[in-house]
Amino acid sequence: MLLGIAQVFLPIGRIPFEYFQNYLFEKKSIPNGRVMSSGEINTDPDIFYIVLDGYARMDILRDLFNHDNSKFSDDLSSKGFIIPIANQSNYPRTPFSISSTLNMNYIDVLLPELDEIQFSWLVSPLIQDNEVAHILREIGYEIVSVRSGYSVVNNKKVDRYYQPYLIELSEFEYFFIDQTAFSLLEPLLAQITYVRSFEQHRNLIQFDFSALSSISKLPGPQFVYAHIVAPHPPFVFDELGGLPEPDYPFTLLDGTDYPGTKEQYREGYVKQVNFISEQVIQLVSEILENPERPQIIILQADHGGGMLTDFSSSEATCLKERFSPLAAYYLPGVDEDAIPDDITPVNLFRIIFNEYFQADFPLLENRYYFQDARDEISLEQINLSCESWIE
Repeated sequence: MLLGIAQVFLPIGRIPFEYFQNYLFEKKSIPNGRVMSSGEINTDPDIFYIVLDGYARMDILRDLFNHDNSKFSDDLSSKGFIIPIANQSNYPRTPFSISSTLNMNYIDVLLPELDEIQFSWLVSPLIQDNEVAHILREIGYEIVSVRSGYSVVNNKKVDRYYQPYLIELSEFEYFFIDQTAFSLLEPLLAQITYVRSFEQHRNLIQFDFSALSSISKLPGPQFVYAHIVAPHPPFVFDELGGLPEPDYPFTLLDGTDYPGTKEQYREGYVKQVNFISEQVIQLVSEILENPERPQIIILQADHGGGMLTDFSSSEATCLKERFSPLAAYYLPGVDEDAIPDDITPVNLFRIIFNEYFQADFPLLENRYYFQDARDEISLEQINLSCESWIE
């Protein structure tokens, strides 16, 4: 009975959300520039854009989390990765950060008709119909994406989409289930779709790494997008891949909304960083095993950690923690000087298109925004020390 009702009401509930999104995104701004293929399809590099949600920059891990992550950065450097030392995020929230990166522009430029943009789910169409994928498809690329644990940043409008289940729920449907008696059906739904539980979250992260490994063995050229919800909470792995069970209900909440203490956050985050780092090194090694194809690998966190983040106030937030994400780029043939030490993600694909595809995109001025996608903050604010906040 409940399943029958759900089949009727869940699709209906999507209508106002999707209508509003489509209304807002009939047209978006396109960066100025030209992009050319090499002319030889077998020599165009595969491009892996892997977003590790909430993975902090090495100095932030050292200063705020008392964690030495040098082995991970040394392993990446030994494989030829460029690791900028002062990179920043443009936004503190995942949908804003990824949509800006994939469209090579700022949200207020992409959506000039909006006076304010506080609801991050509204930018989801910018990810599903992004400029980077559009450009690469035009020059012969296959577009591939992997299922995220955060459906707002999924992109199913691709040539190949990898997910562990045939059925996928929207954010509205998750909300509907959580707030109604349909939550009683979650054990049953877990057999046919991803539901939000600690076990399912672990399984999806492991699936994402496995899928990326499989994709790396396929012929290209391909542009691969994967958003992995880790080391962002919930903390479901210890450093050896064990399966700790948190003592609170499943949630993706971060910052001051995280249901534990700062010490629990610090401990769980560091353990998950260690586990995810090992998975990344193994994956990178597997991608680079294919000597027949050139590869570009982008490891770019959408933002930093959230132990000292209060989404309601920039003054109550350690901006240095939140705006200092991991950035590590495998760009064969590109001089390290081509990557500014203070690079922000909005310029990332502008540089890649310029270096590899004879494009002429100008680099944008680095800008930073807090809660609303128009709430600009300064680099001086971001660089204020937060060590006194640590308990």
